[in-house]
Amino acid sequence: MINDLLRKSEAYREIASAVAEGKASHAYLVTGDDTVTRKAYMILLAMTFLCKRGGCGECDVCTRITAGAHPDVHVYNTDGKMKVEDTNALISEASMKSWGDGRKLFFIDRAETLSPAVQNKLLKLIEEPEGDVAIMFFASSEVPILPTVKSRTKKCYLPLFSAEEIYAELIDEGVPRTQAETAAALSGGSFARAAKLSGDDGCVAIYDKTFAMLTGCRRSQDIARYLGSELFTKENIGLTLDFTEIILKDALIRVSGSGARLTTRNRDYDLDEIASGTSAGALAMAILAVNKARRMLASNVNAVTVAETMLFDILEAKYKWR
Repeated sequence: MINDLLRKSEAYREIASAVAEGKASHAYLVTGDDTVTRKAYMILLAMTFLCKRGGCGECDVCTRITAGAHPDVHVYNTDGKMKVEDTNALISEASMKSWGDGRKLFFIDRAETLSPAVQNKLLKLIEEPEGDVAIMFFASSEVPILPTVKSRTKKCYLPLFSAEEIYAELIDEGVPRTQAETAAALSGGSFARAAKLSGDDGCVAIYDKTFAMLTGCRRSQDIARYLGSELFTKENIGLTLDFTEIILKDALIRVSGSGARLTTRNRDYDLDEIASGTSAGALAMAILAVNKARRMLASNVNAVTVAETMLFDILEAKYKWR
């Protein structure tokens, strides 16, 4: 079902159309933090680029891609561990002839964790690809990506799905109805988050406490009482950051009056509390503070320090951007 939804998305249709017309870019930057959708999207794109029938899902090429066994499809999950010397093998592989006399595809997942040195090393491959090569960066946020890389890639964004679409997928996977409803409502449009939530009652508690933190943390003196809470343990801080970003984005929608679809459900009062006396600019800066926190966490900064910095930055944004 995820594949069906992705095929209907603007992100996919734009690339598929370019491939069919022979106008596909050799470098893409795909942003979105849904790991389940990212994986499905990589497979779908690989089939679209290499299958002679545009990604039929049934031929030998598509079968190999789905099994992770196609020699022209290379996936790198960097997780902050890719070094400059590691890129030499990638660049060398890109210079070799493809197995199937078609394109060679290089998917770099978690690209937001790449160091500037590694990104600069890959820049030459982006600017001067050897042969028929496509390199695709997948990142949860484009903020850590160097401007020189961003300016040379075609940007697209993973779609966020509705609670109804996620609910239907969870039911199809055998998740009990009540759990599916809760997980879909709290998913923020992410299949990965929905899968985690549907099997963990503790995630719902983290969600509620994140809302309580954002409504209750109004002064710098308030920060201390949240730092030692379960929100910012090593195990939970990643989820707390995800929920914080979802809530702040929905508050921004409320303040801006854009009419965009909210990803939280039945929390209008709490969103209005968070948005009260806060400008759209302040909420935008607060969202950047969450991304900064993620980068600090990826750099092995202590979770409590990350939390304290983020909360101070959010409060500072609120008062500087009134």
